[in-house]
Amino acid sequence: MNDRNDEFHYKFELLKQEIDELQAAIRSYDALTFVIRGWATTFFSAFIVFIIDKREASFFLTCLLAITLFWLIDAVYRGLQREYINRTKKIEEFLNDSPAFNKAISTGDFGSFQVPNLAGSFKEKTRWEIVEGLVKEVRLLHNSVLYLSMFVIVAVIGMLMITGVI
Repeated sequence: MNDRNDEFHYKFELLKQEIDELQAAIRSYDALTFVIRGWATTFFSAFIVFIIDKREASFFLTCLLAITLFWLIDAVYRGLQREYINRTKKIEEFLNDSPAFNKAISTGDFGSFQVPNLAGSFKEKTRWEIVEGLVKEVRLLHNSVLYLSMFVIVAVIGMLMITGVI
């Protein structure tokens, strides 16, 4: 009985460590996407200056390409962050008033709940699942507002240049 109790406490400690690691990774991805968005804004601003100054179509295309690439990079990292968030949710569901957790406490066995399982949350995905996840991240409003507004600003500047206003 003592070995079973030791195993339970060991796994419970691993679970707590996993929660800490998940939270650290989520914060890390927040910081990383903040940097990506900062660079996107910097490049966008520089391209706008070049577009207005040089009045060349190639700068429009390059600016649109840069915005798209930054948007995709941002979406990739947000997708990775979402995997950590999903694992955190599974742990929270297990711990918060779940019959499975109550049973684990009373029996000293986690049952089918895998501890730790950080790597297991990153299952192998088909190319289609990867593309589908990327499209989902790109379409989320909080991920797209910045980049869509950049597209709109480029379009407005293009129209103003075509009409001769600037």
